[in-house]
Amino acid sequence: MKYGARQTSVSEFFILFSYILMVVCAYSFLVKIRKFVENISSFNKLYLTVALFCLFIFITITYIVDGNSVNVDRWSAMEVFINNILNGNYPYNQTDHLGKTSSNLPGLFYIGLPFYVLGNVGLLQPLVFSAFIYVLFKSEFSNYNKLLGLVFLLLSPAFFWEILVKSDLMSNVFIVLLFIWYWRVKFKEETFTKPELLALMVSLLVLTRGITIIPLTLFLFNDFLSLTIKKQLYFVCLLVVFSIIICLPIFLNLPDYETLITHNPFNHQTRYAPKKLIIISLIIPFLISKYSNSFYLVARNSMFILLGLAVITLAINILEEGWYNNVYGILFDISYISMILPFLIICLLYESNNLN
Repeated sequence: MKYGARQTSVSEFFILFSYILMVVCAYSFLVKIRKFVENISSFNKLYLTVALFCLFIFITITYIVDGNSVNVDRWSAMEVFINNILNGNYPYNQTDHLGKTSSNLPGLFYIGLPFYVLGNVGLLQPLVFSAFIYVLFKSEFSNYNKLLGLVFLLLSPAFFWEILVKSDLMSNVFIVLLFIWYWRVKFKEETFTKPELLALMVSLLVLTRGITIIPLTLFLFNDFLSLTIKKQLYFVCLLVVFSIIICLPIFLNLPDYETLITHNPFNHQTRYAPKKLIIISLIIPFLISKYSNSFYLVARNSMFILLGLAVITLAINILEEGWYNNVYGILFDISYISMILPFLIICLLYESNNLN
């Protein structure tokens, strides 16, 4: 709707209706050919061929699209952020190509660094796409559900938007989900078998975006309560130590305390949602962690919490500032709603697999 309104050939509502119809038709077609997909002997080759072709297209788009030509600064915020840290500058008072300061948390420095070295931070998205598709390919899902996951992702305008503007939001969410999935498969119910490695990964992921606290809390907190006090204290100390180490490159470049108060990532990351709503969203995972004892339940509960946070925030903003200014304008970043998509796809696949 937002970008459809920027052309005058047809109504954006017609585009929306056409898109919904296309998705329904695509899903109906997949249902009809399900038996064929399940029994085709060359499925693995076809699946990987399609996935590799898509990966090639996404990498090509990343190089073709000039980041300076888009009115989205997530790629340049990351690039400026990494560049200033490497050059010994405090990164949060430096501006990107749109004249805005970065809201990247310290963990994104380490995630984006390999792609910065390669010369294009936008390559993060195609790589995470390939990682998700590979995990889906190696999973125990049926052929039909593997194909369903790929098609659902490729039918998403939000996903293509992330590729086109070189955003890292959806990739960030996929990385957290893939970590939780890997850890659950690797260690089953023994979540804290390797507390040092777990603490390092949790510290790194929490320090990428604040929303990652929600799925990670759902995943860990109930098992954390079953530990002895000694092990709990040890794990918390590890979290603190690793968090300080991860933040160290930024602290070393901090000019003074006043600069930290004025220029920090939290002011920017929380500007849309009411503070009370954010606090409630962070408390709920602690209360329902015991009802999230599987990867599917972690994904489902995370989806509902984040959906509530995004939709309620959008609704409040619309009531205060109007529909047009928030949906078509820039008063609310509707791309934040796309963070729900990875959780939604995972839940749909699990539901479909169980039904089958």
